[in-house]
Amino acid sequence: MTKREVNAVFVQAYKDISLQLNDMVEKLDEVNFSEAIKYNRLSNLKKNVNEVLRDATGKLQKSIDTDKVIAFKKQYKGFLEQTENKLDIKAFSILPMETIRGYIDQPISGLTLKELMKDISDKTIMNVNSTIVRNLIKGSSISKTARELKKVMNTTASRSKTIALTETLRSTSLGAQASVERLAEIGIESELIWEHNNVGKTNREQHVSMSGTESKNGFFTLPDGTKTRGPRLSGSAKHDISCHCSVRISVKE
Repeated sequence: MTKREVNAVFVQAYKDISLQLNDMVEKLDEVNFSEAIKYNRLSNLKKNVNEVLRDATGKLQKSIDTDKVIAFKKQYKGFLEQTENKLDIKAFSILPMETIRGYIDQPISGLTLKELMKDISDKTIMNVNSTIVRNLIKGSSISKTARELKKVMNTTASRSKTIALTETLRSTSLGAQASVERLAEIGIESELIWEHNNVGKTNREQHVSMSGTESKNGFFTLPDGTKTRGPRLSGSAKHDISCHCSVRISVKE
């Protein structure tokens, strides 16, 4: 899922919430908290906010999940076909979706994608609702409230983009791992070689120094002692989040 597509999800959510807030304010004799809680107006608005944001994060989760499956399959198939061409053998084997899910649904960072998106949804709902209530208590203008809501949604979009990137790229590493395991099944020894990519805003020096390093018995050891099967698979935020590194396969002939 592209950054633009993630932004679009939350821009639409912001518009929907703003319209509902405007609709409620138009019914008030005076813009304040006591007026807002009459006739369950604020309760109904909170309910609608919840629905809008649950729907937005739900759509985002499905899209990211689809991207993860595609990324995994592409890397898995690509490495095996590369080996087939090199050794003139038959190595590729279609994996059942249940097996693929077993790889990509691992809670490597401590949380599954579903749990990560629920956390985003819960925090955004809390922040949106508290922003609305706080501004009603202050008697703030609708434009000031809208500006603050936009900041909340921008923060949510930024975190969501990070998750989408990390989760999708992580699946490429898992696809690489699966290809190595598949080759081992047919008696072919292989390892992965770490490749640092100058793509992100900053370069992690430990990752730069890993470039060209071959895994040993399926694991890489980073300079700080962290062991991982590949980029974004360490379970450590400082190494995994927004990492753009990749791997290539090395087959032992």
